[in-house]
Amino acid sequence: MSAASSQPLSHEAVSAIQSGLRVITLGTERYRRLLADQLGISLTEIIVLGHLFNYGPLTPREIADWLGFSTGATTGVIDRAERAGFVSRRANPADRRSVVVRLTPSGKRALGWIYDETNQYLAEALAGHSDDQLAELATVMRLVGESLQVATPELPTSRQLRAQSAD
Repeated sequence: MSAASSQPLSHEAVSAIQSGLRVITLGTERYRRLLADQLGISLTEIIVLGHLFNYGPLTPREIADWLGFSTGATTGVIDRAERAGFVSRRANPADRRSVVVRLTPSGKRALGWIYDETNQYLAEALAGHSDDQLAELATVMRLVGESLQVATPELPTSRQLRAQSAD
């Protein structure tokens, strides 16, 4: 697979990819909700735990940026995850005016369990595919994910969308 193909993608190919992304997104959201329910926390809290598991300790501001929430709303999410015993706050060694949020041992065990469960489902779903096919799939998924993380599309406002639908 060439990372920089000179041929444009067909409309059908883009539509098929978009459909696949939608299925993955909806499946991931449902799966995360089920896992959150099993842990007795909200979907937002499980997202925060995942970020802490993958990126290490984060400041509340960094968590707010990931979530797209205000710092006030993020404080509530962190408070609930802390009451559940999955995270703790510690003084930020880089800035004494702030704190860092980190997983507790219970939080690490919970996320380890989640990743073990997820890996089992992935292994079952992808059985029968070669390592080369799976490596190519992983590369494509990473490329798409990274491009979506940095995308800054010119999105219409809700007012513009309502005006278009009134036409």
